[in-house]
Amino acid sequence: MNGVCPGHTATPMSSPPEVTGPVRPFEAATPLGRVATVDEMLGPADFPLGEAASFVTGANPLAGEGFTCRQASRPRPEGARSRR
Repeated sequence: MNGVCPGHTATPMSSPPEVTGPVRPFEAATPLGRVATVDEMLGPADFPLGEAASFVTGANPLAGEGFTCRQASRPRPEGARSRR
């Protein structure tokens, strides 16, 4: 396993108002309607270190809120910037 690809995660750096405003459109666009907590990322981050991942190679599992599965089928939220 090469690593874990975390979704949007609430951290102390993402709590100032100038950061939370731009994140709100992404929260609304996710199936869960929110971003992850740091504690919710501990399990996915721990998985590659355990025996359960002993036969997993060349993988980067997504640990997100379902945002990636909806990108192709749902229009981009208003205010969200393109990655181009």
